[in-house]
Amino acid sequence: MRSLGCVIISARVVCRCMGGRAAEERILGKENTTSGASSDLEQATRIARAMVTKYGFSDKIGPISVEPEEMSGKLSEMVDSEVKRLCQVQCLQYVFHVTRACRVPSVPIANVSLTCSCRA
Repeated sequence: MRSLGCVIISARVVCRCMGGRAAEERILGKENTTSGASSDLEQATRIARAMVTKYGFSDKIGPISVEPEEMSGKLSEMVDSEVKRLCQVQCLQYVFHVTRACRVPSVPIANVSLTCSCRA
């Protein structure tokens, strides 16, 4: 099990990775987003999955560590749901909230997600 500091840093990295996607959605509109943030999304997904399956960062899954080969179909679906919740609901929405609350210009969203002093 990693320390709380590592989990917090992991959560921040996921939010930072989602900044590119948020920037595209904010500037171009959701219907016009491109595949440009794909590597950021892959990294965010990989980290969020580790947070859920290795570090116990999910109330639904609990404080356990599971390997992919140990997961049943139902557990795998729960993990996928939690990863999506972390990336989409918690991090992507957090980035949108921070940039709106701080009245930050559209372009530097990826950098702002960790530097703005506003609280979500």
